[in-house]
Parts: sequence; C-alpha cells; structure tokens
Amino acid sequence: MDQRAAQDVISKQYLNWFPSAHVGYELNTQNTIQLSYSYRINRPRFRSLLPFSNFSDARNFRQGNPDLDPEYTHSMEAGYLKYWETGSLTSSIYYRYRTGVIEDITLIDPVTGFAIRTPANLALEHAFGVEFAGNQDITDWWQLNGSLNFYRAITQGAFTTPEGQVLDLSRDTYAWEGRVNNQMDLPKAFKAQFSFSYRSGQITPQGRSLPMYGVDLGINKEILNEKGTITLSVRDLFNTRRWRQEIRTDEIFRTIEAQRWGRQQFILSFNYRLNQEKGRGGRGGARPGGGGDF
Repeated sequence: MDQRAAQDVISKQYLNWFPSAHVGYELNTQNTIQLSYSYRINRPRFRSLLPFSNFSDARNFRQGNPDLDPEYTHSMEAGYLKYWETGSLTSSIYYRYRTGVIEDITLIDPVTGFAIRTPANLALEHAFGVEFAGNQDITDWWQLNGSLNFYRAITQGAFTTPEGQVLDLSRDTYAWEGRVNNQMDLPKAFKAQFSFSYRSGQITPQGRSLPMYGVDLGINKEILNEKGTITLSVRDLFNTRRWRQEIRTDEIFRTIEAQRWGRQQFILSFNYRLNQEKGRGGRGGARPGGGGDF
C-alpha cells in the first residue's frame, strides 16, 4: 500500500460503554423524586454518510460525509412527580453535554457560486432546561394531557473549508416546544382526539430555524356490538407543519428553505376484531393519523 492510499484509510473505534443509572425515592403515595444519569450515542444517518451528491435545484447541492463520527451525550436529570386523584404532573431539570455535534454546513463554491451542504462534526454543546408533562381529567368525559420543554443550547465549534477558511459556527440559543392533547367521549358513543404541537424558532450555526406547528384531529365510533371500530382522522389539519430555516453564509448569500416530511393526510379506516375483546388500558380516543383499536 503506497503512502497516499494509507492516508485515505479511515479508522473508527466502535467498542464503547454506555452506562446509565436511575434512582427514585417515594416520599409518600402522591410525591416521588427521581435522579438519573445516562451516556448515549447518536450515530449519523445513512444518507449523511453517502459521499455522493444530489441536488434540489440547479444551484443547491447536498453531499454526505463518510468521515462523520457519532455524537456522544452525557445526560443528567432531576425530577419530581406529583399525583392526585384526577391527574399527575412531572417536572424536571436537566443538563446534557454533547461532543461531536453533527450540523449541516453550507459552503459556497468560489468558482461556480453554487451552494453545497454537507454534515460535519462540531466540537461540543452544553444544553440545560426545564420540562413539564402532565395529565388531568377535566370531567368524566374529557381528558387533557400535554408537555412543555424550555431550554438553552450553547454550541462551540468551527469548520475549515477546502480553501483554508475557518468558519466560526458557535451559537447560543433559547428555544421551547410544547404539545397539548385532548381526548373526549362524545354523545352517541363517539370518541375524539384533538392535538396541537408547537416548536419555536432558534438560532442555528449559520442562520436560524423558523417556528413549526400543526394540528391533528381524529374521531372514532364503536359499531357491531363493539367488535368493529370506524375511524376518521386528519393529520396536519391546517396544512401548516413544515420545517423552514434561513441560512446566511456571508453578507451576500442568503436563502430560505422549506421541507415537509409528510403531507396532509385524511384517513378513513375500519377495524373488526375476530374472537378478541376490545383492547384494555386507559381511556379510548381517536389517534390522529391512525385507525383501529385504541
């Protein structure tokens, strides 16, 4: 093997330990505190490793990076659980330390002016925040549950372009996301579920992401002596759930992108159970985007 070929060999270490520990203490039947630690790995997606390029239009290309390393996360969390007769609430504070953070980097070819996006490992990230999750029976026919997460993420990292330019990709951003879900028993044996999710915008290494939100709705009814279930559901009711971001590489280049992982869907389904009782556990409800037994 010549010296040039030897330099092209990429050596990776795959053996590692991922310990975790969880401790809970029950103060009484209604109050519990918890502490946890875990060491996690997030491997690059398959498409991120492909060295081949593709394009979304004549001036924007995307190329994978086969030299990507996984992200590693130290996660520490302290939580408090409160129970009462008609509901519960979980609150927690957390800190996460990530190394090898994977971010998409957009580079401008100095000759053609084309934009080339490729994933790269940045240095590290400190993230800490507070999270709440709970459920409450509003009445005997209406159940409400949801979650709220507010956090700050500080990323430190740089990237060296093929031309030798060093890009400072550090960021300091605040963000929050939440979800509310309603399950209701309606007259004439109908059941409905309505959910709303929201993710705020945040600063990215080369710009900012824009807010994303959406509504899902589902309704079902048991028929044929509760052996069958007919369900009508709508995913992304108002056709608003799309990921958008603004990218700035310098004072000249600026672009706004929008992507969708799934289109708005209307689904009508029927499920019939043969020699099987209706599923147990929890209150019924129409799961948005799906059908069948809940």
